[in-house]
Amino acid sequence: MTQGPLIILTAAEASGDQHGSNLIRAIRARIPDARCVAMGGPRMADAGAELLVDLTSRSAMLAGSFARVPEMLGHYFRFDRYVEREPVALHIPIDSPTVNLPLAGRSRRHAVPVLYYIAPQLWAWGAWRTARLRARVRKLACILPFEEQYFRDRGIDAEFVGHPLFEPLASFVPDTAWAAANLPAGSPKVALLPGSRGHEIADHLPTQLRAASELKRRHPDAVFALAAPAPGHGHSIDIAPYLATAEVPVTVATGRIHDVLAWADAALVVSGSVTLEVARFGVPMVIMYRVKRWQWNAVGRHVVKTPWLSLVNILAARELVPELMPWFGDDREVIDAAASLLADAGGLARLREELKALTAPLAASRASLRTAELVAEIVAPH
Repeated sequence: MTQGPLIILTAAEASGDQHGSNLIRAIRARIPDARCVAMGGPRMADAGAELLVDLTSRSAMLAGSFARVPEMLGHYFRFDRYVEREPVALHIPIDSPTVNLPLAGRSRRHAVPVLYYIAPQLWAWGAWRTARLRARVRKLACILPFEEQYFRDRGIDAEFVGHPLFEPLASFVPDTAWAAANLPAGSPKVALLPGSRGHEIADHLPTQLRAASELKRRHPDAVFALAAPAPGHGHSIDIAPYLATAEVPVTVATGRIHDVLAWADAALVVSGSVTLEVARFGVPMVIMYRVKRWQWNAVGRHVVKTPWLSLVNILAARELVPELMPWFGDDREVIDAAASLLADAGGLARLREELKALTAPLAASRASLRTAELVAEIVAPH
């Protein structure tokens, strides 16, 4: 029996592990005899990949801490050894350019073609990496519509495949019985999304809770629900100490973000890909992300190249929703932005429709299926 193509996937974040697992299933449906191996996480293993090493278990500091450098070098060495001795037909790095661009370089040295899935956001910052990316990838699978032309203009064979974030939403049906039993009744309904990593929660949740208190003062019937990450996803921390200081009741919904968004009238959300999920549900939002003022002045203001920093406003090419980025930790800015949003009922209704329309093209796409087709095109000779 002829063995199918050997494909190695690499992902260094929990989100990449999830997107990789969906891609593996799509590849196996498209190429039944394909053998998938991964340097990733448990979701890719559950999808049928042979897991060489778990890169996601401590990914918060994997590439950002000097203490982890020897560990990462060990992973690079292991990758080198594997592609030296095995007939790898294709390498699929998933997101995480700090980890994956060096791995792509190793693939290139071993003449292994690279299909990079989830293009690095070089259009926002890190444009100096473009030449490196161009030299190391055969094909670039983009998840935002404008990225395709951006990278093609810079000599990279890029294709928009859709955003994998929306794949679970295709079959999502709100659990109205659960919501009625577990989420508070009142108006306005405000969702708090403080992020999934420990430092994000520590930087944003206290302010979100204080903003909730002020919104409750202005809107006595307002209710609040916190969409907490599911256990084991990302780098969540114990939020109980934060909630103990809250001056208003806040319902915690763990692993139920989509049900919370189906319930919500508005949201306070930490910047990231989750803002696209919020937009898909048509939930008006205030987007925030805290940075240290000295870091922004010394580095951020010089490397960021876009007029807007949130994905929602970048896609809209205007400030469709309030974004506090950079945000230096002033509670009043968050409170004022949220209060202004809730004060305009007509504006909220229009914004809901605009957000849904903005994300409709992304929601209609099937990123895993299209990327699996690209895989088949590359490994067809095998």
